[in-house]
Amino acid sequence: MVRTQTIAVNYKSYDDSALLVYGGNLNTRFYGNANYPAPPVAAAAFKTQLEELQTAVEQMQTGLRSATLDRDRSRQLLEASLRQLSDYAVTATPDRPDQWADAGFALTKADSQPRPASQPITGLALLDDDSANALRASVTRQAGVYGYLWRVYPRNTPTTMLATGFAYRVCVSREPVISIDNLLSGEAYCVEAAAWNDSGPLQWSQPVSRIVQ
Repeated sequence: MVRTQTIAVNYKSYDDSALLVYGGNLNTRFYGNANYPAPPVAAAAFKTQLEELQTAVEQMQTGLRSATLDRDRSRQLLEASLRQLSDYAVTATPDRPDQWADAGFALTKADSQPRPASQPITGLALLDDDSANALRASVTRQAGVYGYLWRVYPRNTPTTMLATGFAYRVCVSREPVISIDNLLSGEAYCVEAAAWNDSGPLQWSQPVSRIVQ
């Protein structure tokens, strides 16, 4: 799956000065842009919000608690307006990061390479783990996947329950190996595995079973 660019809205990462610069850039380049003729926040209202935040930030230097409260309120209002504007831009010109950037919006990063679809799992193996009441499961690594899912259930689980998607536990790992703990000693467990890539249905492997030592 390819993650395409969109407008970045993590405004919490901006300090006050950077947020004011960002807002001022939008005030200049977004408003009046022919691609965005009907912004949800009026130009005059947006400019006022910028001015109020600027004033509050300057007043904070006096150390007055009321100035800090004004700054917090002004910043929240400005951040809310920025989100409204970004939502509008994404809707008005879908999949056009060039036009968003031209209007002054900051963009998220995009995947440089398409992410391949998950393939059926191979090489599923179960071994005793070093710790007590645990099994160690591993599969053959797949390239370009987000991670691996592991479905665990007692070997004597009725097929009717398995057909409903029942699992004693579902685990997630970044690597193609995992320690599955807190199992019952002497109990036989089955493990199925699937590579996860957030694209298409999961392709679960055939189960492999082992008795916990």
